[in-house]
Amino acid sequence: MNKAIDRQDTIITDPWIFSDTDLDAPRAGRFLHGQVACFTHRSPDKDQNQDALAVVPVTGNSGVAVAADGLGGQPRGDLAARSVVESIARVSPAATGSLREAILHGIDQANKEIMEAGYYGGATLALVEIEEHHVRPYHIGDAFILVTGQRGRIKFQNIPHS
Repeated sequence: MNKAIDRQDTIITDPWIFSDTDLDAPRAGRFLHGQVACFTHRSPDKDQNQDALAVVPVTGNSGVAVAADGLGGQPRGDLAARSVVESIARVSPAATGSLREAILHGIDQANKEIMEAGYYGGATLALVEIEEHHVRPYHIGDAFILVTGQRGRIKFQNIPHS
């Protein structure tokens, strides 16, 4: 099955947040100095999609791409994943002085929300901070980040914690 990528010409000016959803086709748009494609769908052998992802423009030259995956087999992993993605989508460097500090604060806030809500589950996190033409990766747990160039050449690949 080959479905067309949806919304290729859209310029992302407001956060795209996907949680509690199964997309039928990837969503793509222009983001900062390039393009981004998003896709999330539950595993065929699962009843629920515990993934959440977001593309968040912060300024005209900076933004964040984030994906969280609820820990398989743990209760409420979907809520943990959604909590961390929504917390990151609210980041504001104006409040902290830098995008890096805002991201770290967002991660801390999500952890606090998850603990206080008593989800007793968790989520992995893969996040890329983009400023000008530089990227800074963040990952927690068994999360994989791959940055490629326009021709598919691998520019960066992290080593997942497992």
